[in-house]
Amino acid sequence: KGSFVILSCPVKVMVYSAWLSLLTAALFHGGNGAKCPDDPPGSCSNLDFDRYKGRWYQQVDSKAFFFGSGLQCVTANYSMNSDGTIKVFNTGNKGSPAGSLSTAEGTATVGDASKCELKVSFSRFQPFPSPYRVLETDYTTYAIVASCLSVVNFLDLSALWVLSRTPRMDANQLKSLL
Repeated sequence: KGSFVILSCPVKVMVYSAWLSLLTAALFHGGNGAKCPDDPPGSCSNLDFDRYKGRWYQQVDSKAFFFGSGLQCVTANYSMNSDGTIKVFNTGNKGSPAGSLSTAEGTATVGDASKCELKVSFSRFQPFPSPYRVLETDYTTYAIVASCLSVVNFLDLSALWVLSRTPRMDANQLKSLL
Protein backbone atom coordinates (compact mmCIF):
# COMPACT_ATOMS: atom_id res chain seq x y z
CA LYS A 1 0.00 0.00 0.00
CA GLY A 2 1.31 3.49 -0.77
CA SER A 3 3.57 4.72 -3.50
CA PHE A 4 7.34 4.64 -3.65
CA VAL A 5 9.71 6.53 -5.88
CA ILE A 6 13.04 5.04 -6.93
CA LEU A 7 15.31 7.83 -8.02
CA SER A 8 18.25 8.05 -10.37
CA CYS A 9 19.58 10.76 -8.06
CA PRO A 10 18.48 10.11 -4.44
CA VAL A 11 15.90 12.40 -2.89
CA LYS A 12 15.38 13.06 0.80
CA VAL A 13 12.23 14.47 2.35
CA MET A 14 13.22 17.43 4.48
CA VAL A 15 11.06 18.01 7.52
CA TYR A 16 10.65 21.66 8.54
CA SER A 17 7.98 21.12 11.21
CA ALA A 18 5.73 18.20 12.04
CA TRP A 19 2.48 20.11 12.25
CA LEU A 20 3.00 21.81 8.90
CA SER A 21 4.02 18.57 7.23
CA LEU A 22 1.02 16.70 8.60
CA LEU A 23 -1.39 19.40 7.53
CA THR A 24 0.16 19.75 4.08
CA ALA A 25 0.25 16.01 3.53
CA ALA A 26 -3.34 15.58 4.60
CA LEU A 27 -4.55 18.42 2.39
CA PHE A 28 -2.54 17.81 -0.76
CA HIS A 29 -1.37 14.21 -0.81
CA GLY A 30 -3.94 12.19 1.11
CA GLY A 31 -3.10 8.51 0.80
CA ASN A 32 0.09 8.60 -1.29
CA GLY A 33 2.34 7.81 1.64
CA ALA A 34 2.65 4.54 3.44
CA LYS A 35 0.83 3.00 6.37
CA CYS A 36 2.86 1.57 9.19
CA PRO A 37 1.74 -1.41 11.22
CA ASP A 38 1.25 -0.82 14.95
CA ASP A 39 4.67 -2.30 15.64
CA PRO A 40 6.74 -2.09 12.44
CA PRO A 41 8.81 -5.20 11.82
CA GLY A 42 12.53 -4.94 11.55
CA SER A 43 15.71 -6.63 12.52
CA CYS A 44 17.35 -3.59 14.11
CA SER A 45 17.67 -3.79 17.88
CA ASN A 46 19.89 -1.82 20.23
CA LEU A 47 20.87 0.93 17.79
CA ASP A 48 24.63 1.53 17.75
CA PHE A 49 24.62 5.23 16.95
CA ASP A 50 28.41 5.38 16.67
CA ARG A 51 28.10 3.03 13.70
CA TYR A 52 24.92 4.66 12.30
CA LYS A 53 26.14 8.28 12.36
CA GLY A 54 27.62 9.84 9.27
CA ARG A 55 26.30 10.52 5.77
CA TRP A 56 23.39 8.62 4.20
CA TYR A 57 21.98 9.01 0.68
CA GLN A 58 18.29 8.49 0.06
CA GLN A 59 17.44 5.82 -2.53
CA VAL A 60 13.69 5.33 -2.07
CA ASP A 61 11.09 7.65 -0.61
CA SER A 62 7.41 6.96 0.07
CA LYS A 63 6.68 10.62 -0.79
CA ALA A 64 4.32 10.98 2.15
CA PHE A 65 5.00 14.69 2.54
CA PHE A 66 4.03 17.18 -0.17
CA PHE A 67 6.75 19.73 0.54
CA GLY A 68 9.56 17.24 -0.17
CA SER A 69 8.72 16.98 -3.85
CA GLY A 70 11.28 18.34 -6.25
CA LEU A 71 14.37 17.75 -4.11
CA GLN A 72 17.14 15.66 -5.64
CA CYS A 73 20.52 14.30 -4.56
CA VAL A 74 19.58 14.54 -0.91
CA THR A 75 21.73 13.44 1.96
CA ALA A 76 21.21 13.16 5.69
CA ASN A 77 24.20 13.54 7.96
CA TYR A 78 24.01 12.47 11.62
CA SER A 79 26.58 13.55 14.21
CA MET A 80 26.79 14.13 17.95
CA ASN A 81 26.26 17.55 19.50
CA SER A 82 28.31 18.55 22.55
CA ASP A 83 25.17 18.33 24.76
CA GLY A 84 24.63 14.65 23.88
CA THR A 85 21.84 15.26 21.38
CA ILE A 86 22.16 14.29 17.72
CA LYS A 87 22.62 16.82 14.93
CA VAL A 88 20.59 16.01 11.81
CA PHE A 89 21.71 17.94 8.73
CA ASN A 90 19.82 17.28 5.49
CA THR A 91 20.74 18.72 2.11
CA GLY A 92 19.13 18.45 -1.31
CA ASN A 93 19.08 20.19 -4.66
CA LYS A 94 15.91 21.87 -5.88
CA GLY A 95 14.58 20.59 -9.20
CA SER A 96 17.76 18.98 -10.54
CA PRO A 97 21.15 17.72 -9.37
CA ALA A 98 22.58 21.15 -10.28
CA GLY A 99 19.71 23.06 -8.63
CA SER A 100 20.09 25.41 -5.70
CA LEU A 101 20.90 23.76 -2.40
CA SER A 102 18.20 23.38 0.22
CA THR A 103 19.14 22.51 3.79
CA ALA A 104 17.36 21.59 6.99
CA GLU A 105 19.03 21.21 10.35
CA GLY A 106 17.40 19.38 13.21
CA THR A 107 18.07 17.80 16.55
CA ALA A 108 17.35 14.24 17.58
CA THR A 109 17.40 12.29 20.78
CA VAL A 110 17.40 8.56 21.23
CA GLY A 111 13.79 7.57 21.93
CA ASP A 112 14.22 3.85 22.52
CA ALA A 113 17.59 2.41 21.54
CA SER A 114 16.29 -1.15 21.93
CA LYS A 115 13.84 -0.43 19.08
CA CYS A 116 16.34 1.69 17.09
CA GLU A 117 14.16 4.76 17.54
CA LEU A 118 15.08 8.43 17.43
CA LYS A 119 12.88 11.47 18.05
CA VAL A 120 13.62 14.26 15.55
CA SER A 121 12.70 17.96 15.60
CA PHE A 122 13.42 20.43 12.80
CA SER A 123 11.74 23.46 14.35
CA ARG A 124 11.21 24.90 17.81
CA PHE A 125 7.58 25.36 16.72
CA GLN A 126 7.14 21.65 16.10
CA PRO A 127 4.55 20.50 18.67
CA PHE A 128 6.21 17.11 19.19
CA PRO A 129 9.28 15.35 17.80
CA SER A 130 8.78 13.08 14.81
CA PRO A 131 9.49 9.39 15.29
CA TYR A 132 12.38 8.03 13.25
CA ARG A 133 12.79 4.27 13.48
CA VAL A 134 15.59 2.35 11.85
CA LEU A 135 13.84 -0.88 10.90
CA GLU A 136 16.87 -2.55 9.43
CA THR A 137 20.51 -1.66 8.81
CA ASP A 138 23.89 -3.23 8.32
CA TYR A 139 25.44 0.17 9.21
CA THR A 140 27.88 0.05 6.27
CA THR A 141 25.71 -0.11 3.13
CA TYR A 142 21.98 0.40 3.82
CA ALA A 143 19.24 1.40 6.25
CA ILE A 144 15.46 1.07 6.02
CA VAL A 145 13.78 3.79 8.05
CA ALA A 146 10.16 4.59 8.95
CA SER A 147 8.50 7.62 10.45
CA CYS A 148 5.20 6.27 11.70
CA LEU A 149 2.99 9.11 12.87
CA SER A 150 0.02 7.50 14.58
CA VAL A 151 -2.06 10.67 14.30
CA VAL A 152 -2.05 10.42 10.48
CA ASN A 153 -1.27 6.74 10.00
CA PHE A 154 -4.95 6.09 9.29
CA LEU A 155 -4.54 8.30 6.17
CA ASP A 156 -1.53 6.24 5.00
CA LEU A 157 0.72 9.25 5.56
CA SER A 158 3.65 7.71 7.36
CA ALA A 159 7.00 7.87 5.62
CA LEU A 160 9.42 5.11 4.59
CA TRP A 161 12.94 5.50 3.22
CA VAL A 162 15.74 3.29 1.96
CA LEU A 163 19.12 4.90 2.59
CA SER A 164 22.58 4.01 1.34
CA ARG A 165 26.12 4.97 2.29
CA THR A 166 26.81 5.64 -1.41
CA PRO A 167 25.00 8.02 -3.79
CA ARG A 168 23.81 5.09 -5.93
CA MET A 169 23.05 1.78 -4.30
CA ASP A 170 23.73 -1.40 -6.24
CA ALA A 171 20.52 -2.16 -8.18
CA ASN A 172 20.40 -5.81 -7.04
CA GLN A 173 20.80 -4.83 -3.39
CA LEU A 174 18.07 -2.19 -3.70
CA LYS A 175 15.73 -4.69 -5.36
CA SER A 176 16.34 -7.21 -2.58
CA LEU A 177 15.41 -4.60 0.04
CA LEU A 178 12.16 -3.63 -1.66
